[in-house]
Amino acid sequence: MSDSKISGCFKCCSKSKAQRKSSLPDILDEKIAKRVKSLLNGMALKTSRTQKIANCFNVCALYFCHIIWGILNIVMLFCGLSITALSGYLYYSMATLKISGSNFDFPLPIATFVFGSLIIILAVFGFACTGRPHCLVLYSSCLIIIMLLEILLAIHIYVNYAEEHASIRYQEIFKKVFKDSIDRYSDDKESWKFVDMVQRDFGCCGVNSSADWYTTPLRMVPDSCCEFDCTLSKDSVYPKGCPEKLESAIRDKEEKCFALTTLAMPLAIVYTALAIPINGYLF
Repeated sequence: MSDSKISGCFKCCSKSKAQRKSSLPDILDEKIAKRVKSLLNGMALKTSRTQKIANCFNVCALYFCHIIWGILNIVMLFCGLSITALSGYLYYSMATLKISGSNFDFPLPIATFVFGSLIIILAVFGFACTGRPHCLVLYSSCLIIIMLLEILLAIHIYVNYAEEHASIRYQEIFKKVFKDSIDRYSDDKESWKFVDMVQRDFGCCGVNSSADWYTTPLRMVPDSCCEFDCTLSKDSVYPKGCPEKLESAIRDKEEKCFALTTLAMPLAIVYTALAIPINGYLF
């Protein structure tokens, strides 16, 4: 074999090795961009016009999904953080007040904390899957399983606990907690802090309305019940009671997270369907 043939073979093997090294699944997005550019340049001579348009569309769709995927994961992350913060806030408040008679039999804070933590883990995992098509297959599978579990849980709750009944039950618990707290508002520092914190944060007053305060030892509406100074105008008093506002806020956040998870599943499937064929071109 001549020296030129040996040299050519060596170059071919070296090039093949370099290509194998650069085709690791954990390649950075910057390298993917370079690959896309070289791929499009190479297609100018090797493919038909229809193929070039189709491949360009696939590449553009992939990067568009990158952007949407990043935005979705950021929104999911903030949603998960807000849910875990709310559940921690509720659990801490109950633990501080030592609610009598409930024995802490209140699954909502724990359930929302687990759900929020799951959303955070999915969002972080979603960021880690960016640019890794085979990892996205696992991510899509996890989302599908989670969605199926959520559907089964929703059916179970609907069949065994009617939504109105559950809402009434939660409001009854909130009312008991808040009634005990406003009765001890003047004497107990922890109750005073808890009531003021809830009324300011949720824009509410009393158990059912501000009238509840006139039956307490305080015999007046506290400043936390008002958007502005209560002594200046009675119109600044929050009209709704806190149990209703608190239950409404919790349900609103749960519905938003369920909607985000529902939206994430088809997007993950589409992203995976685009990423796997492009993976064949790029690597």
